[in-house]
Amino acid sequence: MSRSRDLRGQAASSFSGKEADGSPSLGQHQHTHYLFEDNDGDGLIDHLSIWCPAGLDDTDLRSIGELKKIWTRDGGSEWHMAIECLGNTDELRTVSTRFGASRVWESATPYLLTRHPKRSRSGEPKRRDDGLWIDGPEDQIHRDLRLRHIAAPQRIEMFSEIQYCGRTLRPNEFRRSRSQRPRMGANVFGIFARLYFAETIMGPLSLGGECHFGLGSFRSIGRYSSAE
Repeated sequence: MSRSRDLRGQAASSFSGKEADGSPSLGQHQHTHYLFEDNDGDGLIDHLSIWCPAGLDDTDLRSIGELKKIWTRDGGSEWHMAIECLGNTDELRTVSTRFGASRVWESATPYLLTRHPKRSRSGEPKRRDDGLWIDGPEDQIHRDLRLRHIAAPQRIEMFSEIQYCGRTLRPNEFRRSRSQRPRMGANVFGIFARLYFAETIMGPLSLGGECHFGLGSFRSIGRYSSAE
């Protein structure tokens, strides 16, 4: 965003999600998502996909190209950045499972709730006519998909942990906030899920709290991909 300010005089709405007056940009979740990945499977982040559903213009791409290093907050570590490829979602499917095409998608990072699930005074979940727990995890996933004009999945499986690189990971082992302050509110709670759709869904699929910063990111399951 600082490179964008240098070039434009203000950060592009495609990066910030805000207009010049600070108001939210039009269009739900159309600005940039930053999707982190471990492409070589060693348990360490080595790639960052910058995905903007609304598209990036030449000045946006120049801003990205001028980003050569990033640092930790305390300045103790730095990483050198280099662009590996540019393209649309079709072209990027060969380099990332986030850009796949599949009927089944599973959590790569925790899905964070953005609302508190509703309960009665007795503590029982309040339910909709179709049986879904109001603002429960499934209901919130359905809402996120509607906002992105994606049909509801036929089935949702939820998990409290996942296996990765020989480790058992729970949602609270992931960084769930961009600040150092403890996360408060509904999205302190995270879940892992697997979504089964009737038809092939094109990625990326990034849902829930902090979905623009790597959380709620789903990966395609290859054996259900359209290519097979």
